[in-house]
Amino acid sequence: MAKLNPFITGKTAFGSALISESPFSDMPPASPELADTRSSQYQKLLRNLDQLSSTLTSTRKVMAEKIGLSTPQLNILLTLAEPENSRGVNVRDVASMLNVSGAFITVEVNKLVEAGYILKATNPKDRRSVLLRLTGNGKRKIDDTLIELEQYNEQVFGHLSSLELDDLRNLVSSLLDNGQELLANLNSQRSNS
Repeated sequence: MAKLNPFITGKTAFGSALISESPFSDMPPASPELADTRSSQYQKLLRNLDQLSSTLTSTRKVMAEKIGLSTPQLNILLTLAEPENSRGVNVRDVASMLNVSGAFITVEVNKLVEAGYILKATNPKDRRSVLLRLTGNGKRKIDDTLIELEQYNEQVFGHLSSLELDDLRNLVSSLLDNGQELLANLNSQRSNS
């Protein structure tokens, strides 16, 4: 029987923000002592996530420098190297996947085109946009890096089973969605005041 994850079962309204439903929602509020413990748990989790993010970002930076790229350029090439992107991806989608602006992607892509790692082609479905693809040189550049990246990923995530890795990916995705929604609400409140 599959384990249910209580924190990704759905969403419910809570004030003006949405939070994940929990099977514990019908329980009485926590005592102040427990609330402090819960707050402490949040802070420790956030600190650990921040440290993990910093470590992974620093690792990517070292990898990028080893092959003569910036971290954003490496991230763009890695995005284009994903199997589902082999037919080409437009700038807007790459920007969305990497959570940066389209203008930033355009500047970095132009450098990668000039270096011979990316090919820009007119999008046959929308002639106003271009599709980005790896060139042979871009694929070779990234193939060597993927081998090393896989070794790094194994060091960090290798102790997790496939099921645990899927659970972790789902949890992080859910947290990211909730965090982005919270940020949008906070920005909206700030602009309305």
